[in-house]
Amino acid sequence: NNTMCFALKGMVLRVENGKALVDFGGVRKKVNSEFLDVEEGDRVLVFNGIIIERV
Repeated sequence: NNTMCFALKGMVLRVENGKALVDFGGVRKKVNSEFLDVEEGDRVLVFNGIIIERV
């Protein structure tokens, strides 16, 4: 079974109440930022709507 999961790289535009607005090359989405402290301008990896890593 060759199951593959992937994370998307984006830039944090705004953080508020455990949610972050992240820009993915022009597409903006609100994602969960409760598990990692991030700030505006951070580059992050997002998996399943959750920020998992700063890059």
